[in-house]
Amino acid sequence: MYGSMFPFHRIGIEGDAPRSPARTRRRKSTKGSRKRRPAGPPTRPRLRPEQVELLAAALIVRPRAAKTAACELKPAFFSSEPHLEVLWEVLLGVFPVHGFGRTPCDALRAAVAARLEAASPPLPAEAGAALLAAPDADIGPGLERGANGATWRPGVIYRAFHELRTVGPSSLSGFRLLGRFLYERGVIDESRRLAARSIEAIPGDFDSRFDEIRHRLERLKWLGGPIVYTLADHPPPGL
Repeated sequence: MYGSMFPFHRIGIEGDAPRSPARTRRRKSTKGSRKRRPAGPPTRPRLRPEQVELLAAALIVRPRAAKTAACELKPAFFSSEPHLEVLWEVLLGVFPVHGFGRTPCDALRAAVAARLEAASPPLPAEAGAALLAAPDADIGPGLERGANGATWRPGVIYRAFHELRTVGPSSLSGFRLLGRFLYERGVIDESRRLAARSIEAIPGDFDSRFDEIRHRLERLKWLGGPIVYTLADHPPPGL
């Protein structure tokens, strides 16, 4: 829907003088010839906001991705997207009632609307629109359609039920985005926070937090490949 990755290209250095054949042969025959840098994994940019919203939509209607995320994905990982944090908290509450990826659209919209109304401190009106906006539907008090960046398109819930469900799901649907998101928020960001807390003194929970991050990284190796085991089969200890 949004595309995944831009292709990586080798970019040469402009302005290099062309080498003569003799010079090339002479450099190849010397013992101090330059060695090629070993190929490593490509550097991936962080997920874009629309990709994070696509992941949230997949967790609404993709049962296997939702079941996997329920064991590993903390609501706090959506700290940069408070409206998606509310959505994930609501989903974790309705999964035991309706099942993973099977919550009816009206029931989910009502639960999210009630949670937004009871939020303290209250979230901006644009947050509700980003979740609940739908064609020919009320997008929230004090908002006019097209008046801000959050209402120019349908909300996450509408897109999940009316866009994602029209696409034939595959066995990996939602898993690649979930794996990248968990790696960014649950491994990289958590490691940075732990390192920042350890600058002056080692915190008392350093060992447990470090083990939690390390175990999560090990479990993430199963995402993006053939789904033989999932995170749901390996719940993190004490989480």
